[in-house]
Order: sequence, then structure tokens, then C-alpha cells
Amino acid sequence: MLLSSNGYRVRAASTSSDAMDLIEQCKDHPFSIIVAGYMMPEIKGDRILAAAKTAIPDTRRVLISDSSDLQALADAINLAGIHSCLILPFKDSEFLARINGCCKDYENILRQKNLKRTTKRQNQQLFRLADVFKKKNDLYAERLEKRDKTIRILESR
Repeated sequence: MLLSSNGYRVRAASTSSDAMDLIEQCKDHPFSIIVAGYMMPEIKGDRILAAAKTAIPDTRRVLISDSSDLQALADAINLAGIHSCLILPFKDSEFLARINGCCKDYENILRQKNLKRTTKRQNQQLFRLADVFKKKNDLYAERLEKRDKTIRILESR
């Protein structure tokens, strides 16, 4: 509700298996962020986020946990490549700031990928143009050589 009331489009899953299904369904249109609680029934949040890392690696992953087991939390961060972790209790403003930061990171990743695609396409075009210019240059050099040869022949007569 907090995210929706602050202008974010939200899809929520009521069970861990529903969350896993959502992750599988969103491969073509990935989420910007996935937020999971560590102590979820059925499947722990780190496993859900690890599945998200595999299925949709650019999606930012946020884990919410209590601070009772720091080793489990560290293992979860390493397993799922979590981008942000919130320790309970936290303030709404802190949560929104983290979500906003993760959204900006996701947008930057998309921009960077787009720039890479554009750069790759432009480089391919430049290589084709360079090849065309090289062929033209070789053709002009050949013509100049023939002219020079013709001029030398005419001068020698």
C-alpha cells in the first residue's frame, strides 16, 4: 500500500510459490524491483530473490529481514546478489528512499544497455563505411596508377 500510494505500480504475491510464478511470467517484461521478506513461509526470501537473479538479472532485489541472524543474512546477500537490505524495524521514508534508489539503478542499467546496443550498431555501420571508403580508395589509387602510367608513356614518346 505504501508503494502504491507513492505512485509505484505494484504486483504482490500472497505466497512464495505465487512469487516464483510471477518471476517466471515476467521474463519478457521484468520488474524494476523485487522486494521479499527473509522469513517467508514455504520458500525463504533469499531463495526467491536468487531465482529472480537467475531469471531476470537486471531486476533490483531488496530483502527485508530482522537482525537476529547476521550470518544467514550475509549468506542471503551472497546467494541472491541482493542490492539492498532493510532491517526491521525501519521507517517508511527509509523504505521509499531505498526503493527510489533501486528504481534509479534499474533505469540506469536499461540506459546503459541501450547505449551499448546503439554503440554496437553504430560501430558496425562505421566499419561498413570504412570498408566502402577503403575499396573506393583502392579503386582511385588503381586509376591514378593507370593515369600515371599513361602519362609516362605519352611523355616518353
